Amino acid sequence: MTGMKRDVVLRELSLLGSDLGHALQRDRAQARRLIGPVIPQNCTRIFLVGCGDSWHAGWAAREAFSTLAGVELCPVSANDFLLATPPTLVNSVVIGISASGATARVIEAINLAKKRQCRVVGISCQPDAALFQHADGAMMVGVDSPQPAPGIRTYQASYTALLCMALEFGLARGRLNAADEAAMEHSHARVAQELDSQTARCRNPESLCDEPLIKRMASAPLLHVLGSGSAFGSALHAAAKFAEIAGKSCIAKDLEEWWHVDRFGFSDECLLVVFMHAGEQTPRQLSAVARLGNHGVRPYLVGPQKVLAQVADPTLLRAALADDIPQTLQPLIDAHWSAAAAAHLATAMNVHPFNNLFNRRSIDECAIDRPTSVLLGL
Repeated sequence: MTGMKRDVVLRELSLLGSDLGHALQRDRAQARRLIGPVIPQNCTRIFLVGCGDSWHAGWAAREAFSTLAGVELCPVSANDFLLATPPTLVNSVVIGISASGATARVIEAINLAKKRQCRVVGISCQPDAALFQHADGAMMVGVDSPQPAPGIRTYQASYTALLCMALEFGLARGRLNAADEAAMEHSHARVAQELDSQTARCRNPESLCDEPLIKRMASAPLLHVLGSGSAFGSALHAAAKFAEIAGKSCIAKDLEEWWHVDRFGFSDECLLVVFMHAGEQTPRQLSAVARLGNHGVRPYLVGPQKVLAQVADPTLLRAALADDIPQTLQPLIDAHWSAAAAAHLATAMNVHPFNNLFNRRSIDECAIDRPTSVLLGL
């Protein structure tokens, strides 16, 4: 993918609002056809199998399945599913997601699921996806006029498909009613408008976030990106965009897990970014951020203004996002912010997507200054 330029990110961001507007009815209709014939209404657990952005979308969607549908969504990387699939998958369904429709490990994983007599649904952005040939049911969530780019529109397409499935599941099981359905449709329209507004604002980095953030990111040797609940999915996706678009080394962790382990290796030279969401998790997030401050760690906060306003330390730098967004749709707002921030970071570092120094050089050239474990992907 070398040769890709930074302006591809702004092009992708500018299309997210219209993509979302077009996706809602299409994805809901496809999900509705799957529930019953392919996905039993008494299903209690869904395994989501994917790699990269597809897997991240699953983590972001877990709470939506729990709150809207009363179903446990278990995001599992395709390789882990192959290595440690439960021996029995009774009352379970496997969803395999691959934007390209051809991710080898995802196809292997759903074939294994079928051998275990498990129902399988494939989700892809490609109408002729190889993935569909191995699935019992399919959702085609393609974006109009796709072009090579980091996973921005495709991530949103994957997440929206999962959200529509959770919504239709909740309606079919009687957990949601017509008023809930209307509220969700209204919220989708509101989010589409906000995505367009964010695109207009994000062309200026000072409108996107506090100005020092991009400079801090550029100078930091490592970015730590954290979140909990659905915000953990946002953290995973953000770290991926910082790496793909700006070539920046990142790790993404659950907020509490980072506190228990990674803080002992944290250095002031690094930068900590914390995604925060509204909802039941807010008090725990606020407590964790206060703990960080008590130990001298000053994170950069990203989240709805009404959540950030509750943070005890008013001096912490922050990016305040729209307030009136339901928790189940917040990952879409987070993802837009992350890609825009990554684009400004790439500009500051003078790099282009998928084109950092390591990717431009051969393995032999890199061997002189990279550990063998890095070269082998261990």
